[in-house]
Amino acid sequence: MHPSPAGSSPSYVPSRVIRSLPALAVAAALCAAGRASADERHAAPPAITVEVLSGSPVEGTRLVSLDAQAIEVETAQGRKKVALDDVVEIGTATPPDAQRASTPTEVAVDLWSGESVRGEYRGGDGDTLAVESPLLGALRIPVESVAGVRFLLRLSQAAEPPDLRSRKESDVVHLAGGDQFNATLETFGTASVRFVGQRKEPIEVPLERLTAIRLLDESAAAQRPARALSAALRDGSRVVGGEPRLAESKLRMRSPSGFDVECALADVIAVQVVSPAFAWLSDVEPSATEVKPFWEPVAGDPAVLFAPRRDQSFSGRPLRCGGRVWLDGLGVFSGTSMTWKLDGAWREFRTAAGIDDGAGRLGGVVFRVLVDGKEAWNSGFVRAAGSSGRGREGPVRCPPVSLEGAKTLTLQVLAGDDEDPWPVQDEADWLGALVVRAGKAQAPK
Repeated sequence: MHPSPAGSSPSYVPSRVIRSLPALAVAAALCAAGRASADERHAAPPAITVEVLSGSPVEGTRLVSLDAQAIEVETAQGRKKVALDDVVEIGTATPPDAQRASTPTEVAVDLWSGESVRGEYRGGDGDTLAVESPLLGALRIPVESVAGVRFLLRLSQAAEPPDLRSRKESDVVHLAGGDQFNATLETFGTASVRFVGQRKEPIEVPLERLTAIRLLDESAAAQRPARALSAALRDGSRVVGGEPRLAESKLRMRSPSGFDVECALADVIAVQVVSPAFAWLSDVEPSATEVKPFWEPVAGDPAVLFAPRRDQSFSGRPLRCGGRVWLDGLGVFSGTSMTWKLDGAWREFRTAAGIDDGAGRLGGVVFRVLVDGKEAWNSGFVRAAGSSGRGREGPVRCPPVSLEGAKTLTLQVLAGDDEDPWPVQDEADWLGALVVRAGKAQAPK
């Protein structure tokens, strides 16, 4: 959904430290052994967690009903109905699929509506693209709704993945080996894709040579309907739809890209409400980011090596804390400070925070929220899940922080405290971080 920051995913431990510390050396030696699977570290999270704009989250055992007006959840105290206008996200305990090797014809189809559908390429024609999704079934997607097609196996094998974000002046075809050319898509075939070159010559490209296709025309970008929902599925697909309903344990919606969505609720990681009432911080560039790692890297720019990750953990995995996957948030390493300009246009800030489940058991940090430079919340020491000792395990919920009249919001992560200052496995997550709109607000800068 969001672009990754420049540079490769940080995945190393610096070999040179500022000063000689025996305790630090012991901790570093334990680092590799400290990682454990989320299943080993957590009791099962609630089957359903409904994040709301007013009050505390609603936790339950199952989703009873869902439509364009409200949802109903089975809780320990009985059934609870929540108006859809008050819902931010419906989180489930469903984990994402484990990584596996893609097939030669497996694709991710990116749509102008913000959706992304994974499945097997099945050809099509000049008007539609056919995809066989294991979770959504057979789909025929209008070509005018398609922003691009990624052939996942060849993308994973590329020595230098192509830039698929920059806008071009025509359709762009990326080939295995790194070559690319400009052309205009003519038709999707079963074994090849046909283009028209800049000199109007026909160009037939076999599927096995294609890495990605990026299409130009955004004029037909689908408009999201009122009360649209965005559902993240366990295979990495993301679908958007209006007219939502729950029937026979299946989520059903109508995509603005022209096809019906029907998937088993058991395959859904989370469902978000697309609403102007709030904004995810991970969708907005901060006005300033400062990275001061406790350890100096041997080489390279710390601002790049320790760059925050949007909607991913610091190591590039899905955000996961307390056994639950969070779709939106920021993955950072300790020593990171991020600031947004608000211009007094937002009412409230909300977040949860914790050490990412995939980091290991040695992490420990302190989260701070500052408003106009003054501390509004301090988490105290937050330790890794499954570890023992003082402090709390994540996710730790930050109480709603008032932004009335505020000009800046700053999120800081400190490398522990005086009793535990060592930055070992400090992969910290700001989870579901968002700002609530106060009337007609502009997006944070």
